[in-house]
Parts: sequence; structure tokens; C-alpha cells
Amino acid sequence: MTKEQFAKEYGFESYNKLKAASTSIIVDRGVNYYVTPTSNGWMAWIDKDPVNSIAWFENFEIAQTFLVATFEKFAGLPEPFPLVSETYYVGGDY
Repeated sequence: MTKEQFAKEYGFESYNKLKAASTSIIVDRGVNYYVTPTSNGWMAWIDKDPVNSIAWFENFEIAQTFLVATFEKFAGLPEPFPLVSETYYVGGDY
């Protein structure tokens, strides 16, 4: 599946519009881990090629927690990873 097909499958006109609607949670070696609001709930996904939808959640916070826990588990990090979303996300509704 291409990035454009992935975006259209989840209701976005283009991959650029999907990314614009998304919040980057973690960036690791050029790979972004995103949370995006969709009509089906909050989608957690990774922008590597091909694009992968990881899971669906009822709100932003749960999706973010899932991505962080998954990343830390597989990266084997001894301390918390700095989150992009903590730098840029300022509470509020999506």
C-alpha cells in the first residue's frame, strides 16, 4: 500500500492532509510515530514505508500512551524517551 492509498483508506484526501491532521508523538531515526483523529476513533500509526496502522483508541491520551509504551518496550530504553507531543501539543479538544 502506498502512502497516498493509506491516507485515502482512512478518509483523507492526501498523505499530506493526513500528516497535517496528525500529532507526532515520537521521532526516532527519521521515523515518526503519529496519533490522528479519524471518524473511526484515534489511529496510532508509523510513517515508515509502507505505512502501518497500529491500533485504534477512543481518545488521544490512550493512543499516545500506547505508542510510548510500545516504543519503550521495543527500544529497550532505560529512561523515558522525550516526546514530540509534549513539546508541541497544548491540551484541548481535537
